[in-house]
Amino acid sequence: MKSFYRNTLYLVLALLAVCIAVNFYPDLSRQFPLKKGLDLAGGTRAVLLLEPKPGSPPITSDTQQQVVDVMTKRINAFGVKEPLIQKKGADQILIEMPQTPGTSLEQQRQELEDLIAPANLEFIWLKDCKSGYGAEAAGNPTGQYEYLGGNQIRDVVSGKMLTPEEIKSKILYADRANTIVTGAELKPGGARVDLATGPGGGVETTLEFNDEGAKRFASFTRDNIGALLAIVLNGEITSAPRIQSEIPDGKGRITQGNAQVKQAQELANLLNSGALPVPLRELQSSTVKATLGESAVGHAVRGGVIGIALVILFMLIVYFVPGAVATVALIFYAAITFTLFRLLGVTLTLPGIAGFILSIGMAVDANILIFERMKEEMRAGRTLHAAVDAGFDRAWTSIRDSNIATLITCFVLFTFGTGPIKGFAVVLALGVLVSLFTAVTVSRALLHGVVNQEWAHNPALFKVGAITAPQARWNVMGRSKVWWTISALLIVLGWSFNGLHLQRYGTLVSKGIDFTGGAMLTYALPSSVKASDTDIQQTFAGAGIPEAIVQRTVEPGAAGKDREVVNVRTKVITEVQRKAADSAMKAKFADPSTKAAVEALGFEAVGPVISKELTWQAVKAIFVAAFLIMLYLGYAFGQHGFKDGLYYGAAATASLLHDVMFIFGFMGFAGYFLHWEMSSLFVTAALTIIGFTNHDTIVVFDRIRENMKIHGKELKFNDIADLAIMQTFHRSMYTSFTVILTLAALLFFGTAGSLDLKVFTSILLVGVICGTYSSIFFATPVLAVIERKRDVARLAAANRKVTGGDTRSFVTPKPQAPAASAPRATDQTASSDDTGFAARSKAPGVPKKTKRRF
Repeated sequence: MKSFYRNTLYLVLALLAVCIAVNFYPDLSRQFPLKKGLDLAGGTRAVLLLEPKPGSPPITSDTQQQVVDVMTKRINAFGVKEPLIQKKGADQILIEMPQTPGTSLEQQRQELEDLIAPANLEFIWLKDCKSGYGAEAAGNPTGQYEYLGGNQIRDVVSGKMLTPEEIKSKILYADRANTIVTGAELKPGGARVDLATGPGGGVETTLEFNDEGAKRFASFTRDNIGALLAIVLNGEITSAPRIQSEIPDGKGRITQGNAQVKQAQELANLLNSGALPVPLRELQSSTVKATLGESAVGHAVRGGVIGIALVILFMLIVYFVPGAVATVALIFYAAITFTLFRLLGVTLTLPGIAGFILSIGMAVDANILIFERMKEEMRAGRTLHAAVDAGFDRAWTSIRDSNIATLITCFVLFTFGTGPIKGFAVVLALGVLVSLFTAVTVSRALLHGVVNQEWAHNPALFKVGAITAPQARWNVMGRSKVWWTISALLIVLGWSFNGLHLQRYGTLVSKGIDFTGGAMLTYALPSSVKASDTDIQQTFAGAGIPEAIVQRTVEPGAAGKDREVVNVRTKVITEVQRKAADSAMKAKFADPSTKAAVEALGFEAVGPVISKELTWQAVKAIFVAAFLIMLYLGYAFGQHGFKDGLYYGAAATASLLHDVMFIFGFMGFAGYFLHWEMSSLFVTAALTIIGFTNHDTIVVFDRIRENMKIHGKELKFNDIADLAIMQTFHRSMYTSFTVILTLAALLFFGTAGSLDLKVFTSILLVGVICGTYSSIFFATPVLAVIERKRDVARLAAANRKVTGGDTRSFVTPKPQAPAASAPRATDQTASSDDTGFAARSKAPGVPKKTKRRF
């Protein structure tokens, strides 16, 4: 066994070496750069003009939204995550996307050109064309035109080659009835890349049509054997194969010969994202700086570092040697996680950092849960090695179920969400998986490496504590009405402010620019004037326009010199407000010494970043995640059947909805008094809290499940639940405290100059506190109400087995404590009463404080 853990430790060290190489070795770090989002590092901004073809319908707001949807799919498919895409004016689209590290300006422009390609796919019958001779002849043998391959067609009579425009007018689009299927009939994700099976080899993009497209495709190929069917992409023929037999499965392919896999994948991505409803033309492009601002990013990093340092200090104080092991495991966790970010091309944004922070809390939580179980086993008299193994084994079910529930949430958010929600889900899922690995593998191997040393055989190094008389049980379940009253009062109070806000402003909460859209004002400041984002925000506030968002871009200026341009996003403003803002900016930032004035460059309406569809998808994701978690808990906790487990799932879902209601109520309170507004970061914070709530609740439920096996035949459920709460209380407090430390440090040291970041961190902080409370004082009492009705039947059945069917002697015996230092009879009862349940006297023969070596 020792050799097993030693080999595991060697494997972990080798993995750490790989992580160090990927992150710090110059060649590898350049090949796998750490991508940062717009909010952290800025990127590229482009303004695109929608140019309808002559005779096409005019541009409408719906047309703009279609373009936004298609471009969002394309950018995410190309691996450029977390874009900002808005409608601008009446016929433009504004796109901001993170710059891929190491790319040149020319590469960025080429990337943009690829993104705005129309991607119009059509399968068109070349009705008047023939091809080949003799046995290879295909198409219409009496046709006027001859297809020569590619986008080349010759007029048989004149012998002249047709121009691309003549091919379109005379052949492809002369009769629209010849268009059999288009890209609109592709299944979602129906385009993919495969290796070509023909003699020429290479790669091909395979296509799969939906039911309607497959039906038309099969009908045409069945009735037109030998005809030429052209595959047309953006008005040009890529190939025109001869139909040799019916194609009933609705599948086609575009063979690309010696094209690279990357090119074939790009084509598949464009086709899967759909065709643009109108062509796009680039009007302007520039480099955009971080939306949070350089100072805000620096503050956030500093706050995060302080928070993690406080967590490490806390773990060392509470657990000493195991805390040091957990600290080393956290270093492994960070190294592996950031290596995966690089290898998988994950774009790190502020929501992603939130997911990373939460996963750190979960990684620490797993270690705390293991260490607390270890201490129980040590107090029970196990040897140090046996206590380590038992602690990991007993904590495993809780760690497994809570993390699977979180992974279910991540899967749902990734499936239903878009943009920042997808990014959050990916980062959180990676963090959970890595934390599972580090907690169960790295921490275990390190602990066994430590306990092999003679100096480590001292209980003081593990903060085991003295063996003292257990305290009387807590009557948490007996006061369930008190906890429900507290929850109801807090939720009703918060929602009353939502009601006041609805009465005054017509909405439950104040929605920020991300939800409402608004205006964008653009200014060029004199180069000699230094204006911070806060200065500009205060200037706008003085002009009667609060909550302005400042972002800076670098654009080409006169004489080849770049100039910095300030873009200010606001809510919808009137012409009077715009003029007031212009006047305030010119008065504040003009340079009297050089007589350089502020130049107002533009004023445009911009659409919302978070559309109604995205909002609805987020709400739907919450309910779908809750339902799937309830089903999983029904399976995991169904000791006596799936229905029995669903009670646990229903209680966990009730706790989740309790926390969501509380968070929205708190936002109503903060919006009414502090004028906080709901932004995209609020959505991410709410989703983060959902993950934390489930995690905390499942740990308590897991201990109830374990205690039911031990005391289910002798104790009422209320008593079992009280016991579980006592046994997990320290763990719940410690875990929450570590997350609170991180968030508090971020709030007080990392949110300067960014109201959105302050709101985001505050919501997370309040949500963590609420989630901890609800897991103990709401979810468990709800479960007790459900289980209480079955108490009589369960205990009566157990009593009948004892009395041989005479239920007159029915009693509920109290558990008897074994001697504190006595060895356990079985593994099943190993940690049943370590926390104490009823007031018991100290075991005889055990001094008040005992020092011993393991």
